[in-house]
Amino acid sequence: MSYTTENIGERIRKCRKEHFLTQEQLSEIIDIAPNYLGQIENGRRGVNLTNLVKIANALGVTFDYLMSDVNSAAIEESDDIKKQWLALIENRSPNEQRRLIKIVTDLSHNIFE
Repeated sequence: MSYTTENIGERIRKCRKEHFLTQEQLSEIIDIAPNYLGQIENGRRGVNLTNLVKIANALGVTFDYLMSDVNSAAIEESDDIKKQWLALIENRSPNEQRRLIKIVTDLSHNIFE
């Protein structure tokens, strides 16, 4: 796994922006100095475990997401696929949702097993 300060900082910045938070707002939530958060996001400073967990919790992501070596494009593609699935079923009745899940499950078993 890649635990570079640059990669971690990029993920933190991306998540913060997705939540429409400024560095000042996030730093206030997690009780650190805004300039320290800026240095973390820019990869100039590392982040200790306690603050990394606070950041993950504040941004609604998992600790391993911030630490993983998965590249951003793969994560975004996965998020897009999840959004497509949700859009497909969100306006369906519970019965229709169950039927769609059964169809996809059966199809998956036939194709991949």
